[in-house]
Formats: sequence, structure tokens, C-alpha cells
Amino acid sequence: MAHGKRRQKKHPQRNYSLGEGQTDLVVMRDMDMPVFRMSVQTEETALQALEEHRKGKTTEIKDIDEFLADL
Repeated sequence: MAHGKRRQKKHPQRNYSLGEGQTDLVVMRDMDMPVFRMSVQTEETALQALEEHRKGKTTEIKDIDEFLADL
């Protein structure tokens, strides 16, 4: 199986695959890794955060130690 190729069918309008259990398997460099599906609430929160990022409402953190020291 090709590097990073999902084993389950992908949803036609989304970028994640639909498995029958709580996880899907993704083959990464000759090893299987579980990929856990998001809950509806988590997906909605993530999509809202992505939209805010696209609108420029986020701040890039270049140095985590400096960021945490300034809190």
C-alpha cells in the first residue's frame, strides 16, 4: 500500500476517511497507525478556529519559551 494511503473510503466532500469503528488505519512508512475520528463538537470547534486563522485573528508563536515567559 502506498505511503500515507488510507484503507477506508473517503467521504466525497471531506478530507477524512469513514471507518466502521472509532478509528481508521493509515499506513505510514510500512507501519499502521490508528487515526481517531473527531467528535462533531471537536470538528466544529476546529473549523471555527481555522476560519479565525484565515481571517488573521491568530498570532504566530516563534519562540514558545518567550511566549510562556510573557504570560
